[in-house]
Amino acid sequence: MKNIVGLKEFRKNVDVWIKYVKHGNSVVVLKRSEPVFKVSPVYEDLWEPITNPQEFTPTTAQKKALAKAEKNLKGGKTLSYHDAIRKLGLKN
Repeated sequence: MKNIVGLKEFRKNVDVWIKYVKHGNSVVVLKRSEPVFKVSPVYEDLWEPITNPQEFTPTTAQKKALAKAEKNLKGGKTLSYHDAIRKLGLKN
């Protein structure tokens, strides 16, 4: 399998690419022939566990945005990472 893929192909077959990465491979994702991001496996020694899962307490507006996002996700609609962060009022 190649280690460079277009964004459309990546999104269409994300499960295939997840398996590919879980087997120790990396993949570079292109958008309009430009590299956008690289997906690499996470090795156990690099993984930092969440020490305090109660740290994030959403505001009323954030709870509403999260509920709407969950509804949209169930309906097949998604947001980009940056749009989600913006709508939740969080800093990147």
